[in-house]
Amino acid sequence: MIKKCIGCGIPLQTKYKHIEGYVEDINKEICERCFKLKYYGEYKEVTLDNKDYQNYKKTKANEEKRFYKAVEKLELDEQQVKDAKRLQKNAFRTFNKVDDNSQKYSESVEALGQASVFPINLIFSGLGAIIGLKFLNRKPANKIQEAENFIKYFGVILASSL
Repeated sequence: MIKKCIGCGIPLQTKYKHIEGYVEDINKEICERCFKLKYYGEYKEVTLDNKDYQNYKKTKANEEKRFYKAVEKLELDEQQVKDAKRLQKNAFRTFNKVDDNSQKYSESVEALGQASVFPINLIFSGLGAIIGLKFLNRKPANKIQEAENFIKYFGVILASSL
């Protein structure tokens, strides 16, 4: 079975670097052209002509014909059709609920993030004040030591409030 690129659907090949579908390792799922487009935004023009397109179109049309013939041969009773319609409605309903819940979740996470900024700042500034007071409560040996303690105090307070 020929592996095809999951990006553009062209058959993968390792021989010719300048032709579409080139991959260094055949185990990769995406060709070099699609890889560069996806990750680097580099667009490389396709060199396929109309003949290649018509051939691709014919093969896809044949695959679709076989699929539709197989589906036509299936005999579904009315209950199976009703069940399929019910499942389809449930799938759409579920999708809408998931979409609504994800939107509510992202809004609540954003609101929580904004609401938690003030208490966190308050906690850190309180901790900074407590630590800073330890520096101020030390008995300085001289005026220079007292000035150093004062600077440490304000440094801790300032750092905790940022």
